Amino acid sequence: MSTAIVVFSYNVPTYHYNKKSSWCIIDKKKLRQGVTMAGKIKITLEEYRLEKGISKYKICQACNLQPRQLNAYCNNKISRVDLDVLTRICDYLECDLSDILKYTSEKKSKKTD
Repeated sequence: MSTAIVVFSYNVPTYHYNKKSSWCIIDKKKLRQGVTMAGKIKITLEEYRLEKGISKYKICQACNLQPRQLNAYCNNKISRVDLDVLTRICDYLECDLSDILKYTSEKKSKKTD
């Protein structure tokens, strides 16, 4: 799997896709100093969808998505987050972004490991 790096501006953290199928937030200032502080963002769309009892087919039809694209989001295997797609999904499911995206800081994940 390839690695993608998305940079929004100099003062904003870098978002980096790692091999474990999650997004990491890296503070560029710390990165220049040789220290990496990274958290993980996991897409929990599949769990939310199953909890609400909504089929993938209905989401694809309502949000104008290809099944392959929705499966990538459901399986947390996307290389780039498309905000338009997330907006359409949230509108259809009548949920907040925080319902389908979960952030875990590196400090919390080390304590639980």
